[in-house]
Amino acid sequence: MNTDIEWLFEAVYKKQRESPDSTLYFLSDWDCDVYTDIKFKILLEDSYSDAQSHSFNYLFAYEQFDLKQQIIDFFKTSYQLSIPENCLTISPSATQAIYLGLKALKNLNIKRYLIFTPAYFSTFESLKENNGFIYYYHLVDKDGFAINFSMLEQVIKEQFIECIVLTDPVFSAGLEFPDDDYDRIITLVVRYDLYLFIDYSLGGLKWNFNELSVLNNKKVGKLIKTAKFIFVDSLSKRLQLNGIKFSLILGDANIVDEIDTISEGIYGGLNHIQISILRKLYTQENSPTILDMHKVQLGKIKANYRLIQSMLIGENFHLPKSNSGYFTIISHDSKSFNDINTKEIILNLLQNEQIIAIPNNHFSYYSDNKFGWRINLTKNQDELLIALQKCIRKIFGGLNH
Repeated sequence: MNTDIEWLFEAVYKKQRESPDSTLYFLSDWDCDVYTDIKFKILLEDSYSDAQSHSFNYLFAYEQFDLKQQIIDFFKTSYQLSIPENCLTISPSATQAIYLGLKALKNLNIKRYLIFTPAYFSTFESLKENNGFIYYYHLVDKDGFAINFSMLEQVIKEQFIECIVLTDPVFSAGLEFPDDDYDRIITLVVRYDLYLFIDYSLGGLKWNFNELSVLNNKKVGKLIKTAKFIFVDSLSKRLQLNGIKFSLILGDANIVDEIDTISEGIYGGLNHIQISILRKLYTQENSPTILDMHKVQLGKIKANYRLIQSMLIGENFHLPKSNSGYFTIISHDSKSFNDINTKEIILNLLQNEQIIAIPNNHFSYYSDNKFGWRINLTKNQDELLIALQKCIRKIFGGLNH
């Protein structure tokens, strides 16, 4: 199945060139309408000031011994989570972290991968670039994207898998894997001596406020007990710091050492603003501000989700039972990607309604899943509902007949 969407963004650029004053509404936006706590705003301004006098210095991630130790001490004090100092490193973004992790696995001669779909498309591209043999394990929407563990174990044995790669939450669907799933996956990776690669860069925003934390200490605590793992965490995504990204990479000592070795040649260094913000965020003093920001943002996200659910009553579309993050998908009740011309529908939506929507087959790689498109739940409520009504009634109404 062709999951490329370059055609969509080429059409967007063409429309912008031809009608520069026209306003396009991006339903599937990767940026967020951000709520910024005043304390957090001051924190960021202080970080800019701290960094100015050092802005021309070059900083390598592997040299940040004091910063790594501060983060490790913070996790131990705040969450009783003991992370060995040689099991943590830093990258400038989650995308870089994913690429670095997969490149390091290649250097350790790991070749055969089982990747759960839906997942972030750049994960596929990174694996292909590193010449990995990829076996796709498709999570199916009619089963609520649940894992069939007996089937998973059978695939691991039959395909001689060396590494499992999964995105948590399920990409676009906003479904976070429960802790029990981690226990069962870890049992399999230990049994068959596999690497486990977790892209958690969109995780950490559970809709259950009682489970919010700066780091998911329960899941990381389980992974640390395994022999081989990589866990990518991105607090900057949760805080919508899109212009100043960074990511933590946790893993076993061998993989972290390999990542640090190759990182200089792949992305160079970090900048002082990134370092200064990292130092401010991973402290007990600032944790309440971060968690309060999460709660306010999640209140908006959950309200938008409930409104969309109400709007879909009586329609032939539905939402998954999302429980984490700021993305979900609208899916048709019966039409799969095999049944329709996705490209035609999405381009009509762009041309006739000035709405951009990324179809979910860009992430799922599975044509039997239902036709759908991604929604950013942080969007302005009034504009979001109007755009969705246009999608369903004017463009997608024909699918109901």
